[in-house]
Amino acid sequence: MIPQRLIIGPSIVEIRLAPRGVSRDDGGALCGVFIPTTKTIEIDVNRLTGMELADTLMHEVIHAMFYFYGWCAQEKHREESIASLLGTGLALLFRDNPELLVALLSLTALGQKKLNSALDIKSGLN
Repeated sequence: MIPQRLIIGPSIVEIRLAPRGVSRDDGGALCGVFIPTTKTIEIDVNRLTGMELADTLMHEVIHAMFYFYGWCAQEKHREESIASLLGTGLALLFRDNPELLVALLSLTALGQKKLNSALDIKSGLN
């Protein structure tokens, strides 16, 4: 399940699943996009599934992190390359090592509380 919003830096970013796709300004199609002005990530759920969907979500989250943490690439293609590399790498890392997510969450009290809440929801206890 994809969350409806994420906290990234000082902001809440809304995640919109776009069953009709995501369009570029020139009319072309995108898998996903981060829109800084609306603090929104849009993901094309019509043509993406499974790992592609996870990869694209991580890719757009990285763009949002660049924006909110003040990193601006001098060249747009450089940011795109880094987001692609990290998006795919992190999506695969977490897919192949789910215990890493559990470990990262359990390292802080707030993370442990969120982990317990997520596990309760998954098991139907909430």
